Amino acid sequence: MPPARPETAWMIPSIAPIEAWCGPVGTAQPRLKPPPTGRDTEIVFPPADSLVGRMREITRNELTGWGLAALLDDAELVVSELVTNAVRHGGGTAVTLRVRHTGDAVRIEVTDGNPAAAKPRAAGPDDESGRGLGIVAAVSQQWGVSSDGCTTWSRLALPPGGTP
Repeated sequence: MPPARPETAWMIPSIAPIEAWCGPVGTAQPRLKPPPTGRDTEIVFPPADSLVGRMREITRNELTGWGLAALLDDAELVVSELVTNAVRHGGGTAVTLRVRHTGDAVRIEVTDGNPAAAKPRAAGPDDESGRGLGIVAAVSQQWGVSSDGCTTWSRLALPPGGTP
């Protein structure tokens, strides 16, 4: 397990598009909450397309620190699709990404505050969008939407012999 990080290390001060986007706690100020176990990360950030890559990077860094490199490709793909959906269709002032190591899996949750549940679409061959949830379903052991419709989640099982 990686060493515990001081709470100040859980802030996101270096994201260029967000540096000037500050406000009191309770607004959509980007922030990381320190995990109670070291295996649970929560990031709250403004809905901006430019932050999707940063959320993939944070996820990659956390999984690597937890010794779960075998899940990197699938986790980054899921984060990319779910965060992009939340940013483009959520309509709120904040998006939350939560990545949790549950022992036998990694659970990725994205909350956008929109009660309209995410639903897979049938994309045509020339469509530039509409495949994201199908991709999430293909790489996930399970996926779904919370009962209030605001959170879409994915469960990625550890590969055989994976790190507990």
